[in-house]
Amino acid sequence: IREWAGNNLQVRETYSCMSTNQLTALAKSDLFTIGGHTSTHPALAYHAKQKQRDEITSNKQFLECIAGKAIDLFAYPSGNYNVDTVDVLKELGFKGSFTTHSGSNYNREDAYRLKRLQVTNRDGSSFSRLISQ
Repeated sequence: IREWAGNNLQVRETYSCMSTNQLTALAKSDLFTIGGHTSTHPALAYHAKQKQRDEITSNKQFLECIAGKAIDLFAYPSGNYNVDTVDVLKELGFKGSFTTHSGSNYNREDAYRLKRLQVTNRDGSSFSRLISQ
């Protein structure tokens, strides 16, 4: 498709994944928490429980090796998960996981279906209004 569209094959420098060195530095910061995802970003609900376990486990082990500490939070790839996914997360010792649903977790009904607060490019007053909701 790139060739047909006449698009060059160069990857933009600003569109790169984090390096191992960057992840290591991030893990040392008290301001951030590194959470698990998967190794190849599959839509988890469309895969057998064992495939889900393999994806989540390999990513968890990779990140724990780099971070030097336990990875116990997770974000569902594209918000896609099912009951098996939640079971795997619990079995692997994750304390909670994030969906792609927007909203507050004030009541924290389910630690494995946490909502997100989407932070976009905003000024300080707009961000303040967002988080006060």
